[in-house]
Amino acid sequence: MGKSQAVQLAPGDLPGAIAECTKSIQLFPTPEAYDNRGMAYSLKGDKGQALADFRTAARGFGTRGDFANLDCTLERLLGHQAAMAGVSLPAPRSWQFPEVIKAARPLSPRNIEGRPFDQRGLAYPYGKLDS
Repeated sequence: MGKSQAVQLAPGDLPGAIAECTKSIQLFPTPEAYDNRGMAYSLKGDKGQALADFRTAARGFGTRGDFANLDCTLERLLGHQAAMAGVSLPAPRSWQFPEVIKAARPLSPRNIEGRPFDQRGLAYPYGKLDS
């Protein structure tokens, strides 16, 4: 077996980074490879490709239960989506409850029926949920 060779890229060589990540994905597709390529596409300014790779990476991290990497990838994904839509997105300090509820409340204080969410993020009391 031959030795594995590390790839040496010049700083800022985004096309080279994208090409190397693409090779990696073809050989052994991992969420990390998609996330890295998404970052390179993002830095290059190709937001559409970055979003596609971040979505794939997020699915992969979620499937294997890697929530630390999933959090980071979701933050990049949602940030890019908001930037493309021309809106700012309040980000929670973490994607765990109750931080998500606090960050989401200014965006949507009510559910689809118009019921306000309580402090726990529920629109219905426990009794009604039980029924």
